[in-house]
Amino acid sequence: MPADIARFNKRLEAVVDDTGSTGGGGSLVLRFADGSTARADAVVGCDGIKSRTRALVVGETSPEAKCAYSHKYAYRGLVPMDRAIEALGEERAQNACMWVSPTPSHHFLASPLALGPAC
Repeated sequence: MPADIARFNKRLEAVVDDTGSTGGGGSLVLRFADGSTARADAVVGCDGIKSRTRALVVGETSPEAKCAYSHKYAYRGLVPMDRAIEALGEERAQNACMWVSPTPSHHFLASPLALGPAC
């Protein structure tokens, strides 16, 4: 992404569908607390668990607007690439894989953080 694309220290106040306006071209208008606006074809919120963007997109009163505890756990660990290759095989160790259990409450993810000694 070009360095001049990202803007920081902004507070999103509204996302307005500009599809019907003259010259809108099916875009969205983002309105910020400081009075500035931006136009976009898509909005991706990367603003965390208390996402303001999510609430604006799905609606303030929507159940999806607020996160809730899911009673699920995730354990993470790091394994040296040579040991991952030994345990999973080269193809699976060097590519992201997901194994799903017959019970819907269990799965295992493997994602390489490095591709071995060359990286």
